[in-house]
Amino acid sequence: MPMRPMSLRKPPKPNSCSFRIEKQFSSKIIVGVDEAGRGCLAGPLVVAAVSFAPHLWSCEEPWMNEIQDSKKVSEKRREVLFEQIKAKASFAESLVISSQEIDRLNVLRASLEGFRRLIVMANSKSFWPEVLLVDGNQKVPGLAIEQRAIVSGDSFSKSIAAASIVAKVTRDRLMKNLAFQYPVYEFDKHKGYGTKIHIEALKVHGPCEIHRKTFIPKSLKRSSGADAEDLVQRFLENQGFQIVNRNWKCKMGEIDLIAQKNDELHFFEVRKRSDQNFELAFPQKKQLQVRRLIEFYQSISSKKTQTARSHFVAVSSSHIEPYWDVFQL
Repeated sequence: MPMRPMSLRKPPKPNSCSFRIEKQFSSKIIVGVDEAGRGCLAGPLVVAAVSFAPHLWSCEEPWMNEIQDSKKVSEKRREVLFEQIKAKASFAESLVISSQEIDRLNVLRASLEGFRRLIVMANSKSFWPEVLLVDGNQKVPGLAIEQRAIVSGDSFSKSIAAASIVAKVTRDRLMKNLAFQYPVYEFDKHKGYGTKIHIEALKVHGPCEIHRKTFIPKSLKRSSGADAEDLVQRFLENQGFQIVNRNWKCKMGEIDLIAQKNDELHFFEVRKRSDQNFELAFPQKKQLQVRRLIEFYQSISSKKTQTARSHFVAVSSSHIEPYWDVFQL
C-alpha cells in the first residue's frame, strides 16, 4: 500500500494533559492517584500515586511532555516513562490489591481503599500531601486532606496520568510473571482482560486462584464437582488406572468417571461434600440410577465382557473418602 504524502497525513493529536489543574492549588503538595486492571477478569488491581514538585510543572523536557493517559502510550514508551517518573517525582509508589480483596469489597471500593493506603504510606515516609487528585467521580473516604475527583483525570492532569503509567507498568510486569505460574491462561498476552484467548482458556480450564470470582460469567465457572473429579482422576492415574471416559452422558444421566485397570472397568460417582455426612451424598435412588447407567453403558460398549465395578467417592476439601464399595487399589 503506497504511503500518503506528508501533506495528507493526519497530524498527531495534541497532548491535552498538563499541570493546569495542579497550578490551581498554588504551591501545595499535590498527589495524583489512578489504578490499572479495573476491568480485568484475573489478577490484582494496582493503584499508584505520583507527586511532582512545583518546579517541574513548567518542565519542557520531552519525557514530561509525553506523559498522558497510559492507554494512549505504547508499551515501550510506558517503560521508559516509568523509569523517568520514578527517578524525578517527589513521590511515586504503587500498591497491589488482590483478586480476593476485590471480590470481597467490589472493585470501586477496592480502588478507593487502595488510594487511602497510598496516602497512609506517604505519611509513613514523612511525605505529607495537601491535595489529592483522584481519577473518576468518587473521592476517597477516610482522608482529612483536600480532594478533587476528576472524570477522565488521566487525560487532563499530569500527576494522575503519571500515576496511571506507574500502575499500568507495575501491573503488566506482575501479569507477565504470573504467566509462568499459570501458563495455560497466557496472562502475558492479555494481562487478565476478557479477550478471546482468555475466554477460551476459561472454558477449558475454569478459573484459577487469581481469577476474580465475582467477575467470571456463571457459564465459565467450574463447579466444585469438577474440582472433585479432577482430584479423583489424578489419584486414579497415580494408581495405574487408565481413564476411559469422563462425564459420559446419555438420556438416563451421567457417569462422572470411567476407568480401566487390568481386565476390570471401574465406574466412579463423585460428590464434593463440605461436611462429613457422606451418606447424604449417595441416597439409594442415586445408587440405583448409577447401576442402571452402568448396565446401559455395557450394553452399547465393546467392553461389555469386562467385569464392572461401581464406586461412590466423596471428596472433602483435598481428601478422598471412599464411601461405599471401597475400591481396592
